[in-house]
Amino acid sequence: MTLPLAPISQYLDLETTSALFTHAVGKFTDNRCVGYRKVVGHVLETRLLGDWQYYTYKEVGRRARLMAAGLKKLLKGGNVNRLYMAAPNSCIWFMLSHAAPMASIELICVNPRLSQQELSHTLTHVPATAVFTEGAVMSRLLTPLIECPHVRLIVYNSTSEVDADREAIQREVQSLKVGLGRRTQIISVKELCAIGLEVLDITPLNGPIDKDGTWGYLYARTLNEPELPMPDRITNAQVVAGVSAMHHALTSGLLKDDTYLSYLPLYFRLEYNLVNALFLSGITIGFGTDVDAYLLSAPFNSRICPASYGDIQSFQPTILFGIKPWWDIVHTKLLKALSKRSQDQQKQFWYYIEKKRDAVAGILPTMVSISHLCEKWGHIAEIRSEFFGERIRWVGVTCSMMTNEQREFLGLVFGGPRGVMVQGWPLTNINCDITFMDPQHHSRIGLGRPLPSVEIKMVTGKHESAQKRRGVFRGQIHIRGPSLVSTAAGSTGIKSRDPEDWIPTGRLGEWDTSLRSLQVVDNPTDLRIRHLGEYVPVEKLEAIYKKVEYVRDCVLFHSWKSVELCGVFNMNETSLRRFFHSRFDDDLLRLEIGRDLNKHGSNEGLVGFELVGPLLMVYESWDKNFRNSDGSIDREKIMSKYKTQIEDIILISSY
Repeated sequence: MTLPLAPISQYLDLETTSALFTHAVGKFTDNRCVGYRKVVGHVLETRLLGDWQYYTYKEVGRRARLMAAGLKKLLKGGNVNRLYMAAPNSCIWFMLSHAAPMASIELICVNPRLSQQELSHTLTHVPATAVFTEGAVMSRLLTPLIECPHVRLIVYNSTSEVDADREAIQREVQSLKVGLGRRTQIISVKELCAIGLEVLDITPLNGPIDKDGTWGYLYARTLNEPELPMPDRITNAQVVAGVSAMHHALTSGLLKDDTYLSYLPLYFRLEYNLVNALFLSGITIGFGTDVDAYLLSAPFNSRICPASYGDIQSFQPTILFGIKPWWDIVHTKLLKALSKRSQDQQKQFWYYIEKKRDAVAGILPTMVSISHLCEKWGHIAEIRSEFFGERIRWVGVTCSMMTNEQREFLGLVFGGPRGVMVQGWPLTNINCDITFMDPQHHSRIGLGRPLPSVEIKMVTGKHESAQKRRGVFRGQIHIRGPSLVSTAAGSTGIKSRDPEDWIPTGRLGEWDTSLRSLQVVDNPTDLRIRHLGEYVPVEKLEAIYKKVEYVRDCVLFHSWKSVELCGVFNMNETSLRRFFHSRFDDDLLRLEIGRDLNKHGSNEGLVGFELVGPLLMVYESWDKNFRNSDGSIDREKIMSKYKTQIEDIILISSY
């Protein structure tokens, strides 16, 4: 059975990124557009950051044209010129990504943290003629660039105004000049703009005209790939469709005074689409000073001088996104901050955070007023202000790996009075965001709405029932649409195909017809080749740990009070004694078993899930009183029986 889901739409008949960029610059001319700041001092091992500096839309448009003119002059004569973007997220990265297409220069987008071998491979596989990088790490490129005579230009950026840092960058420049000789010109972004100013009036910057022409090549990296990365060719139309879909999803959820802080890699299409969608909406975008190094303020960040606020508190965004590892760090710091408060305040926090959950879920009446009271009496707004400032309205996570329980908790604390933490995520080997949970349709149970540029259908087997319950259908997810980019031919994923063909994702999903929303419910592929960010249901994790000799049964769960996965393990005491010959007290035994379970999980492919945190071991039989009619474990009864022990174990592990 097949169920077509979402329509495909475009935006204002604009077919290239240059057209979108010009449209936004013309519409929001004098509005504040992008902001940035730099390191202005070293204080022992910490850094002092300066004030935020801003460009208007008009100034961003002019600087992009200056960069485009400078690139066109310096790369004159090449048949196909390509700019290799090997720098972290910054406002310069954003502007260059629009400047290059104006000069008919293709982009090559990579993770700047690639290894030397991967840098050499990506520089030569699709030959680059220019490189954009961060000045402080230019020397990493020396060995790869020696093998790349086709690279004629290096443009570098700097996030510091400290004399010592500037001198270090000049040493990096001299090192590259000695190693590469005269064949490669090395200049700063400021020098590039100065060159562009000289020739701007006589340089035609028509930009790409063909919507099916190449915008660039993207080397998307995932966690478990032993092979060298292969590029995805992305057309102008595909970029525009992705940006337009995100813009369409966000339109009803944005306010005029909204601000967004971007620090995630811009080579990741979901972040790039999100930034450009907000750019099209006239939203002010701040860029992190050095990726995530200075996001949080002291005492939550040991790298920033206490005299400076972190990027978040100083910029005061209303919208903030992060990946799961960063949110795990925030979750850990939040629990530590709570543990330093009085016992009364801790009890008030946990009591009123649950009341707020009921309020925003509609269980309690007069949701808005009760939510604000819970924020006040439970010190929730006060804690959020200490971390993120006072203007946050909603937050988000950019992968499907975060559990619903953790997303719900972080949303209740950091997602403003409405407790909104949304998701946006791509599917394996499809280089595009597939669903985005806009704030207007925020759901506590992890449902995403397909973007307008993606068409989805659910396919079930011949002897399977598609309808699992009323209004909810399950099947393998197939997708197609103008924003999708299949993995390049020659790599280990989905091969290139006709855009009109349906692409099977290898994922099982559930479609809710009333909410018109999608939830990934399983990944049928071998977990040993699973990629970072993929959803793995807890039942599959339990099945893997049940294979261990001394484990009779187990129930895994996520708790608001623990960042790590928790577990109640029913042990076979005879096997356990045979397995662990030495005598341990309870804490040491739990530690040894945790390490052994980690090792077993890693061997089975549970990358990112192998860490079992608080671990409760029991030795009594789970008879039929703790099982459902089909023989499976009744999770609620197990959790209820061991509630007190579970809370004690979590409390001990948090210290």
